[in-house]
Amino acid sequence: MNTAGTISEDILLVLACARYCTINGEGSSADGRYLTLRDTNELHAAARDFIARELRALSPEERARTIVCTHFWPTLRPWTDEAGRPLDDHPESQWLNMTGSDLDELIAEAGPRYWLGGHAHTTHQVTIGATHVESNPRAGDGPGHVNPEFAESYVVEL
Repeated sequence: MNTAGTISEDILLVLACARYCTINGEGSSADGRYLTLRDTNELHAAARDFIARELRALSPEERARTIVCTHFWPTLRPWTDEAGRPLDDHPESQWLNMTGSDLDELIAEAGPRYWLGGHAHTTHQVTIGATHVESNPRAGDGPGHVNPEFAESYVVEL
């Protein structure tokens, strides 16, 4: 679901999902067929276009009061070097496209004040342009594991 709305006069929240799937318990979609790679790529493109359209429609002042929340990370920076090559010392590096998306150009051009991303099971903070990209997952790697860097009292202030 892609949504945008105001939650107070001071904060504009753009909530979207960079990739998602709607699969029932049988492993197929609501129309009875299996979700395909093409389906997920089309869903990702539609969500990405929605976020880009919403952000580009905002003034710089409005973007400074905007928080974008997505399930997937919007950048691959925590797992790549400056040239974009996967880092050897991060397990997520072997699964880059299953961990995040390369939206760095969009973020640098029209990024919000904060972009909160999930899916990664480790805590990360990077800055792209004026945008703080952050995660604070409770779940760690594997069932029952808690991220040792999880901050119970994590607060985002504008």
